[in-house]
Amino acid sequence: MYKVVIVDDEDVIREGLKTFVDWNRVGYFVAGEAEDGAMAFELVQDLQPDLVITDIKMPICTGIELMDKLRNYNRDIRIIVLSGYNEFQYATAAIEAGAVGYLLKPIKFDKLHDLLASVKEELDADAFARTRSEYVGKLLRYDFILQLLQRHPANRQEAEKRAAELDMPLAGRCCDVWLAQFDDYNDLTHRYTKDEMESFKLELRETAAEAIRPIGDVYDFPCDDSSLGLLIAGDCRSKDDWRAAASRLLNDANNRFPFRVTLGIGGIFRTIEEVHESYLIARSLIAKKFFLGKNLIIMKGNTSEVPDTADAVSPVPTTLHMERLIVHMQSLEKDKVREYVDEAFASVSSRNEALNVYYLFMQLVQNFMDRFALSNSRLAHLKSPDYQSHKETLAELKDEINQFLCLVVDAMAEGGAASTNSMIGEVKKFIEAQYAHEISLESAARHIHVHPVYLSKIFKKDSGVNFIDYLTEVRVAKAKQFLADTRLKVYKVSEMVGYNDPRHFSKIFKSAVGVTPYEYRRGVLGFLDDPAGSQGQKL
Repeated sequence: MYKVVIVDDEDVIREGLKTFVDWNRVGYFVAGEAEDGAMAFELVQDLQPDLVITDIKMPICTGIELMDKLRNYNRDIRIIVLSGYNEFQYATAAIEAGAVGYLLKPIKFDKLHDLLASVKEELDADAFARTRSEYVGKLLRYDFILQLLQRHPANRQEAEKRAAELDMPLAGRCCDVWLAQFDDYNDLTHRYTKDEMESFKLELRETAAEAIRPIGDVYDFPCDDSSLGLLIAGDCRSKDDWRAAASRLLNDANNRFPFRVTLGIGGIFRTIEEVHESYLIARSLIAKKFFLGKNLIIMKGNTSEVPDTADAVSPVPTTLHMERLIVHMQSLEKDKVREYVDEAFASVSSRNEALNVYYLFMQLVQNFMDRFALSNSRLAHLKSPDYQSHKETLAELKDEINQFLCLVVDAMAEGGAASTNSMIGEVKKFIEAQYAHEISLESAARHIHVHPVYLSKIFKKDSGVNFIDYLTEVRVAKAKQFLADTRLKVYKVSEMVGYNDPRHFSKIFKSAVGVTPYEYRRGVLGFLDDPAGSQGQKL
């Protein structure tokens, strides 16, 4: 829609034009009106209209005088002249002054509509040409900045000349590269369309221009989807002025947008060929957002505690450490779980290393849930972990892991005694079925997919005896049953209850019953064992 200012000393004419012309249909809207040329010129300076419709004969400042002023002020403003005088000299003067049309009063609105349509075609053509020129100029500037970032051209004079041709006065000025990165970018892409995100970038560039204006000019350049590159060219003032500009940009962005921004500041360099160095520094600093946090200004001097290594091998937790974590989870010890997570990430020096540790945790959680889903309905209904984390900082990554691990712990806690009883019952069934074979706390723990330490803890709490004592009780009880059968030799009974060494069996039996198996058979059951059954010894 194009803006129109109506100028006429007669109220009825101005009202008629506003009322009887379908401005919206012809592509305009009336932005203002004035009753004389002097008032109109002030209004034009304020409103910046595309079209002025003015009467010729007015007090204080005539239409011809107004057109002369408008030509000197802005030759792109179109002018249509209205006149009640059917005299050739007025039309001639209007055309000479640059009017695009001349209409006599009383106005015939069909002719005015035709003239407005013709003017709109001219305005459309100018707007297209201007947009195309701006777009081409922008692309050329983008290409030139990207060449600077790659150290091309290396010759300062050539670079400064090319910059001047592109209306980028860089000669004799200090340069700095800033990278403005949207925080929580992945969340933003789910909330806003691609066009909206591009609009945000444009607004961010305008915000940067306003914040940086006191020290110089800003030229944006394409970066990755989540970032806007800014080449700052300004006077070589104190660093405090540049820091203040960065603070203004961050504060203005926080107040203007529904998101936050982090700035990576490359540093001030005095020659155009050093733009490349500033860019490399800015890029390395913005990557440290992962350790430092979001919505910050990151520059040299405030990153001393952040690791510089980008390609080190991650010290991932060992199997022993993972077993310790499992024990903490099964014991419902959330504080211990959080402490372990902190330990696991303590030595990471890059985002990639941290993600490796993150994936290891997620695999552990998934395996843990799969193992216990049958015995714990809460775990069975818990949503599986997401292996594609989009967290942007180390703190957020750790929080995500802690939250999920604690969800698993809560699910286990809600399962409560029923879940524990189910596991203990399964272990006792396992013992009943396997007592004749080699069996241990470790093999029983593997059977129900828990850690041996955790099984030992809950078994003692639930049964009142430890695992080995319970296993011994079962074996001794079975031995008593088998000893009642005189056809079975004592050494055979020993094998049948899981003891390959009859002497060891005799010691275990006597410790539990108070007599040896032979004495039990003779004294308690009332008959003698076949001497061959004990291999010639009293057992």
